[in-house]
Amino acid sequence: MAKNIVLELKNISFSYNKNKQILTEANAEFSKGTINGIVGLSGSGKTTLIRLINGSLFKEHNYDYLGDIKVLSEDIKTHKDLNRFIGTLYQDSDNQIIFTKVIDEVVFGMENYNKSIPYMNNKLKDVLDLLGIDYLRLRDPNQLSGGEKQLVILAAILTLDVEILILDECMTGVSISSRKKVLQVINELKAQGICIIMVEHDFENLINADVIYEIENKKLRLVEYSELVKG
Repeated sequence: MAKNIVLELKNISFSYNKNKQILTEANAEFSKGTINGIVGLSGSGKTTLIRLINGSLFKEHNYDYLGDIKVLSEDIKTHKDLNRFIGTLYQDSDNQIIFTKVIDEVVFGMENYNKSIPYMNNKLKDVLDLLGIDYLRLRDPNQLSGGEKQLVILAAILTLDVEILILDECMTGVSISSRKKVLQVINELKAQGICIIMVEHDFENLINADVIYEIENKKLRLVEYSELVKG
């Protein structure tokens, strides 16, 4: 049976300099409609790994790496529009907020892609309803709670119909109700065929993960959820 692989890492080695090796010959496959966990000790390279995956280290900061990273079978180094296929929700949501109205924040990506007004209105309604935040549409996102900010940024990402959603410890410091909402949405997105990658230190958030990778000694290894709980 086909795995429907949307993201593939082959023999990835990366260092910021010759004295700071982060990853060595890391291999991983991420499939459509799956929840994938990435765990590891603080400083093990979890955030570096997702910045390699979403192309920001290479395309924005000119850091190169050894090996191959492919999104939908296309090398990220030559991929013309990674942001159209990969959305990343970072732990520090304040750095991702641009506008002073939620509605402007959510539609910004669609405007960049010149979507029609009817399309944007329909998509806006769909994602705000999905996340249960329609009541926030005219609020200033800078004045919202941490959990609400995360949901607003997630809404903006989802309007682009990304194939891969990366969540970088996005539930740190958010309320229990917001965490439940995000986990509920994650399961719904999985059912829609989206590949979800969750970088987590709270193993409870990975209880429904289909695959979990641990960064250990600069390598990626597959682990079972039971191993994390026992550890």
